[in-house]
Amino acid sequence: MGIFQKEMKKSWLETKKNPILFAPKIFSITLSIIILTVLLSSIGVFGEFAKSGFSVERLGLILKSLVFTLPFWIYLIIEIIISVFFSGMSLGMYKDITLKKKTSLKKGFNYGIKYFWNIIKISILYYILIGVALFALVYAVKIFALFNIFLSLAIFSFYLILILYWLFLVILRLFFVYAAMVFGKGGALQSVRIGAQFGKIHFKHTLITWLIVVGIYLLVNLTKQPVVSNNHILITLIAILFFTILEIVVSVWEHVFVFNMYLDDE
Repeated sequence: MGIFQKEMKKSWLETKKNPILFAPKIFSITLSIIILTVLLSSIGVFGEFAKSGFSVERLGLILKSLVFTLPFWIYLIIEIIISVFFSGMSLGMYKDITLKKKTSLKKGFNYGIKYFWNIIKISILYYILIGVALFALVYAVKIFALFNIFLSLAIFSFYLILILYWLFLVILRLFFVYAAMVFGKGGALQSVRIGAQFGKIHFKHTLITWLIVVGIYLLVNLTKQPVVSNNHILITLIAILFFTILEIVVSVWEHVFVFNMYLDDE
């Protein structure tokens, strides 16, 4: 575990010394809030809140009710564009810090453009691999329901294990795919191939890195749930702000850590 502790500490120091790495996340969140505000204003939501009072639950219900409306889909498309662009910006800047120890916003914006379509292609491929497995699982439930209940349960249990194993392999093998993208020179398919090959060859290295990242992510989210669920609006808003900042810091550190681990065993 020595190398993991070393890289965790190194990644934290690189994150702390380079606050510019937080800029893409801040830009992304700010733009998302502005766009959401415009959407809610255009449909008169703030007038409803003025009459009945604001609550996070009520906001959630309103957003769910907009799913089948045109403004929602326009908002969703813009959100995806923002997310992908600033993800590319972030990934490029993480690469600069892990390799050259310095970066800039100008380079970051160029990375956002450079990696935009590759990120979309990789994301589509990733979700297809996940989606096919989940679709097969749902379809299997309908087929196995036609057989004897005990036979169906036995076959389905075996099938479920295979599906979960497939999902685990996809998640683990493609864990370093974005590192492969920014450190390599190929396109989306080449990045997926290299990332999958890396995950296969360095299985233990990949697994431990993944467990560390997931463990920290779960710890942060489990900590925030009881606080953010508080019914007092002021406490809820303060908690949301605090945990948003915490999640930004953790997210940046995790990505720098993942990139350092990729380079360490490349």
